[in-house]
Amino acid sequence: MAAKEKQYFHAPPFRYDIDAAWRLIERSPRETHRIKVSEWARALGLAKTPEEYQADGKIPLVNYNVDEEYAKTVDISKPLIFVDVSGKGEEATYIMIDGGHRLRRAVIEGVEELPGYALDKAEAALIREVKFYR
Repeated sequence: MAAKEKQYFHAPPFRYDIDAAWRLIERSPRETHRIKVSEWARALGLAKTPEEYQADGKIPLVNYNVDEEYAKTVDISKPLIFVDVSGKGEEATYIMIDGGHRLRRAVIEGVEELPGYALDKAEAALIREVKFYR
């Protein structure tokens, strides 16, 4: 059996190790937050299909580039993962590092909220690597 490929979320110049995030959550259980699907889907370019965006003549600010067919098969009960990317002394600011396909499925099915885990700045630093891209 082939080894599972490591999963990363790329936010140049960083990448976040998704597998390490899940291990951290398993070691330090926490409550989930209720995530508003419409707000996050709109912000991440997952509110419509790429074809629907193109037909509207709009380009989403962020495009997660999800596989629509795969999105229809994922388990939306599995929480999304967010990390705090704020600077020193700033109010917490979160980005989603895991769950794009789950978020897209929630849009397709009209689900209003999904569960999500939040990792604080210190936890985010533990799973973040510097990765330069060419």
